[in-house]
Amino acid sequence: MPAALRPLSLGTLLSAGVTLYRSHLKAYFGLSVKAHAWFLGMVVLALFWLGVMGSFIPLIPEPVLRFLAWLGVGGIALLIVLYGLAKLFTLGAVIARHGFAELMSQPQSVKTLQTSLKTRLWGFLAIQSLVLIIMLVVSLLLNIGFALVNMFLSQLVLVFVGGPDSSWLLVLLQLLVNLVIYALYFSVWARFFIPELSYATEPETTILQTIDRSWSLTQRATLRVLIVISVLTLMTLPFYVLALTPSFMIWVTFLSRMIASFNEPGVAERLVLAAGGAVLLGGVMVGLSGVITMPFWQSLKAVVYYDLRIRREGMGLQLRDRPS
Repeated sequence: MPAALRPLSLGTLLSAGVTLYRSHLKAYFGLSVKAHAWFLGMVVLALFWLGVMGSFIPLIPEPVLRFLAWLGVGGIALLIVLYGLAKLFTLGAVIARHGFAELMSQPQSVKTLQTSLKTRLWGFLAIQSLVLIIMLVVSLLLNIGFALVNMFLSQLVLVFVGGPDSSWLLVLLQLLVNLVIYALYFSVWARFFIPELSYATEPETTILQTIDRSWSLTQRATLRVLIVISVLTLMTLPFYVLALTPSFMIWVTFLSRMIASFNEPGVAERLVLAAGGAVLLGGVMVGLSGVITMPFWQSLKAVVYYDLRIRREGMGLQLRDRPS
């Protein structure tokens, strides 16, 4: 198998993602800045729209019309935010698609990829929404399962053990069940790690087919993908911890002062302002962290997708260009 078309070891896979990011740092970082700027800009625009229109809606005398006006204004604001999210996901897919093309030794320009993928903008949003819905359903089912198993274990321990030792045994069993639940949840998540890459690189795939494609490609590779996700999370988590630390410190400082002077006038107003400032600062800092970490995640996704397709399809793999 040619050097450009070979499966990667786990260590090589991780280092390839880092190398890919470093080799195209300027282009990928620029795309990430553009993606987050689009999302932030749409959020600001939606808030501005709500503020402006919200100042006129109370002037409507009829309650029913006022309610309908709020629904309309809120719906438009939601569409604005969703458009920002769609741009964010699409530009992230551009990074991953470009990385995959580089790994295949079939390089394509970032500008060309942006042009070819912008026609599928709402599709990338739909894919991420479907994955979110699936994971919410999985989470719900696992929580129901945990509750049922917990009830069964409680009765079982009381019947067969009883006494003071039963509580410790029950806690231990619940901890083990929790670990199993988390393992199942993240195993399912790993199966839906790369659907947007199928959508970006395989022109004939539909939105629903990309979900099935991700599930199929990650078959018998769940643990491998989970390890990549775990390592990547540990590598990027410090950025978010550092991002949230200032807002957390502001919140704790103001909260302690408010408690100490609880009976003074204006405490509630200052507390609301402090909370709003902390949330705003935290959002900005998390956004900046996302600008740095998104290219890394997308580069690793490209490498994972490359590796999985090589393992499943071997030398028959070819990158199919999407028409501009």
